[in-house]
Amino acid sequence: MGDFTHLLGQEMARQGAEVGVLTSCTVGLERNEDGVRCFPWVQRWHLVPLLQAVRCAIERFRPDILDIQYQTAAYQLKPAINLLPSLLPKHPFCGDVS
Repeated sequence: MGDFTHLLGQEMARQGAEVGVLTSCTVGLERNEDGVRCFPWVQRWHLVPLLQAVRCAIERFRPDILDIQYQTAAYQLKPAINLLPSLLPKHPFCGDVS
């Protein structure tokens, strides 16, 4: 996982959040790093396998928040990650964003 993602996850975990990061299979086995659970489930960064991995994670963990962070080259320059927000279910936000 990237440095910023790890630091953000650590701080969120320190404040009591349960944090999980979905990442590439190439990083090895599932693990817990400083309160951040790492799930290396994405086999390829093409649209269908990426969407399957994300939907599986959503069904399994029922997250309150899904934050997508990426640097394009880290995703094999595949555009699927850019399409992900428009393909996932939306839930109403009940907080004040001002």
